[in-house]
Amino acid sequence: MREQPHYTDLLTKDFFTEYYVRGRMSYPKIREMLLKQGHNIHVGTLYNYAKKLGIGRNSSEAKRNREEDPLDWSISYMTESIIEAIDGFLLGDGCIQLEYRNKTEIGRLSCGVQYEEFCKYLINHFSTYKATSTKYERESMSFGYIWEGRTRFHTDLYIQRQRWYPKDKNDSTSKKQPPNDVRITPRSVMMWYLGDGSCVQKNNTIVIRLSTDGFDKERVEFLTDKMKKKE
Repeated sequence: MREQPHYTDLLTKDFFTEYYVRGRMSYPKIREMLLKQGHNIHVGTLYNYAKKLGIGRNSSEAKRNREEDPLDWSISYMTESIIEAIDGFLLGDGCIQLEYRNKTEIGRLSCGVQYEEFCKYLINHFSTYKATSTKYERESMSFGYIWEGRTRFHTDLYIQRQRWYPKDKNDSTSKKQPPNDVRITPRSVMMWYLGDGSCVQKNNTIVIRLSTDGFDKERVEFLTDKMKKKE
């Protein structure tokens, strides 16, 4: 197993004092600055080093700096158009990450794809939730990097997670499954294809494949029937 890098010489108390305390830079902003310098240091690593040095120990301060420019959770931004886009996003390789803050359950949309244009097309449907797309180096990927799209956290997206991640009665965990009211439209299917589809030639015919590997058999059959009704 490859040994994790140590940043003791870089992430010093003087470093955090200059940028985090005096410069009032958030951890995401510090990470962005370090990436430009060739240091791929994640936000969680910055937080852990600062905590060990006695900086940013206040829980509310730490949470605020993990996410820059948060949304107002008391306001709902959800529309039918956004639900349609969410369904296409999650039919593909997108996911909804879950977090619990200030006694509130919140979620955010996230995806990782190879091509910048695909990432921006998918995530820009959620500009209301302050979506961004960023390129990260990933040695584990065959092409050496990944484009990651994500929104800010919001209670709206936790509600959508409840639609898409039903809990099994015999299991405390949950996995993504298409809900009964999933929107199957030209836009959602396009997002599904770009997120987790492929195009192949078979017997002089172009065949489009939509991946359903992570869905239960019953849900795949449900999607098949739903698609047939759209023909």
